[in-house]
Amino acid sequence: MGIFDFIIKKKGNTETKVSCQVCGSMILPATAKRTGGLCGPCFNLVRYKPPFVGDFHDGLATVQFDYDAPIGFVNKDNVVIIEPRFSYASDFSEGLACVRDPESFKYGYIDKTGDFVIKPQFKNACDFNDGLASFTFGGTESWCGQRWGFIDRQGNVVINPMYLFKSPDCGPKFCEGLAAVALGFRNGEAIEGMDMHIIAGWDLAYIDKKGDIVIPGPFEEAFAFKNGLATVVIKGRNAIIRRDGSIQL
Repeated sequence: MGIFDFIIKKKGNTETKVSCQVCGSMILPATAKRTGGLCGPCFNLVRYKPPFVGDFHDGLATVQFDYDAPIGFVNKDNVVIIEPRFSYASDFSEGLACVRDPESFKYGYIDKTGDFVIKPQFKNACDFNDGLASFTFGGTESWCGQRWGFIDRQGNVVINPMYLFKSPDCGPKFCEGLAAVALGFRNGEAIEGMDMHIIAGWDLAYIDKKGDIVIPGPFEEAFAFKNGLATVVIKGRNAIIRRDGSIQL
């Protein structure tokens, strides 16, 4: 752990303070766009690369010193809290961050000390939300064919992997006790394109934290609940539903 030699003003405007490798003096270039600075005491030209720092969540932000470099975490005082060692790291959510082990390429969860509290074991996994996080063990190379389940903060499987999801980025998540999941493809198949998987249609529904389907739909689109309401698409038309599945007029 240690203090980074840089200063973050705000996202998109980062200035970097570096130390001269000749005399050790600290140099703060005038702008973040410059690739170096002139050391006043010894007139040595110091070059640097600004690190990439993400947004802060739960008091920590991801940090990466170069493209494809390991990822770690810093606090708002620019102190390294978790040394960069992960090939992927999400933002902290509900006290845990989802990370990928660079050796096994499996996903697990760490706490704010950097220790694994849920060991790397998943083909893919997502942030905790509403006390649960979605995961998949894989089983197929196609993201659209992977079955997703949910774990709690202790790593216990509370919903077995049985549901599909329509996004290649991550799995379903709970909001206000309900999660939108895909029951299957409306036309019964997925079509693989040149650069991505193109899904011709989904049948979406909502499940509760027991894994039971409580709003069967089926919907063509189904978004997260907020303040007791969620937006869905039924036969090509937008609608707003309540938690009991009724449509709000």
